[in-house]
This record gives sequence, structure tokens and C-alpha cells, in this order.
Amino acid sequence: MVSVLPSAQFPDCIAVVADSATSKVITIYRDRSLYIWDISNIHRVGKYRSYIFHSACICAVEVYPQVTENVRMHLPRGTFITGSSDNTIKLWNLNTIDPEAQLSVKRNIYSKELINQIYTSDDFTWLRAKRGNAVSENTNGVTAIAVGPHGDIIASGDKSGNLRVYDLVDVSCELLAEIEAHEAEILSLSFTKPDSYWHYMVSASRDRLIHVFNIRKDYDLVQTISDHSAIVTSVKFIEHANDAQLTLLSCSADKSVRF
Repeated sequence: MVSVLPSAQFPDCIAVVADSATSKVITIYRDRSLYIWDISNIHRVGKYRSYIFHSACICAVEVYPQVTENVRMHLPRGTFITGSSDNTIKLWNLNTIDPEAQLSVKRNIYSKELINQIYTSDDFTWLRAKRGNAVSENTNGVTAIAVGPHGDIIASGDKSGNLRVYDLVDVSCELLAEIEAHEAEILSLSFTKPDSYWHYMVSASRDRLIHVFNIRKDYDLVQTISDHSAIVTSVKFIEHANDAQLTLLSCSADKSVRF
């Protein structure tokens, strides 16, 4: 028997079908995971196949950056990251991981494409929500993500305007910072480049504000920009190599692009 922690929570099973010809049982769970069980030996039922997905809409996708040669990669090449309304950030890789790369990642035994996942909330009551209730109605979700310039951190924003930063160096993905940054949904996050003189992170929100944070100083707020008259949909840093200047580019539902 498999040992289970007393605090463990599991999603409801919402559909089951048995295939007597192959001695398999297929189950679908509330979190949209799919498991195929081998029941050829009823005394030793085992998992035959399993597939894990997001259980709500995917709001953000980010590709893990190709860091410079003198910087150690913390995730394998080809990794991409998704953020969803189901309160999770999932790290995926479809390639074969080089065993000599000395990376602190392992394949998930329930989904071979999934190398890690981060839960942004400890509330899993939506896994037992009543039929018909959308997951996104019960969660803050993940609405924006951005990987740090050296590939060692990832930032995420949610519907309530909370900003979180997680460590990608260790497989535990420890929460490094949590900031009540905005009064509404965060729509965009961005970092300065890895070889930049500046070490900034920027966030944009439905509250029409843009916040700039200093990565090197415990994510202290450096500046707040309120030039837009409507939702700020995207922000990006642009650096000028010739005159060593940093420009912040933003676009908004007010039909303007500012820099």
C-alpha cells in the first residue's frame, strides 16, 4: 500500500469507464487528470498510464530563457512554463533530459512531460466544487508569469493583484517574496536583461498602474507610473547599448503606447 499524508487532498472522480477486454479502468478527475488503471489482478491494482493537465484556462505561457554561457541553467533546454486559473504554475519539457546536465529536476511519475509544478494557493476546495461551477470563479489563479533574467526565479501575478516570486534553483520552488502590488488583476510582468546594469522587475495591472521593483533590494518598490487612463495590458524594458539608458514601454486599453 502507498502511504498518504494526513493533510493530503485529492480531486473528486467525475467519470469512470471499464474496458473488460483489456482489464483497464479509465477515470477522469475534477482537476482534469486522466488515469488508466490495470485491474487484471484485482489484488494488485496498478496505474497503467496517467496524464496531468491544467484544470482551468491557461492565462500565461513563458519559454525558459537560453541563459549566457557563464550562467548555469536551472531547467533543461526547451522548458516552457504555463500559468492557469487553477492556481498552478506548471513547468513542461517534451525533450529527453540529459542526465549529465546536473539539473535539480525529475520527471513527474504521473505525467512524463511535467517536470515540476508550483501551487500559488493552499486552498483546494475548488477540487470538490459543485458540478457546473467554473474553476476560475473560485480561485485567484495565475494571470501573468515571467522568468528572471538569469533563469533562477519566476514571478507570477493573480486576479487580486498579488505578486509572487519563486525560486527555480531548487526543486521545491520556495516562495521568495509575496507583494500586494495592485488592487486589480496583474496582466503583464517583465524583467531587465541578464547583462543589464539595472536589476528591475515591472508589473502592469487592470488598476491602470505600473510598478517597478528592485530585484537586488528585496523587491522594494522603486517607482509607480500612472500615465495611462485605462487598463495597462503589457509592459517591457528596452535597453539602449549606446547611451546606457533604460526605457520602459507600455501599452494600454486607452489606445496608447507610452515610453
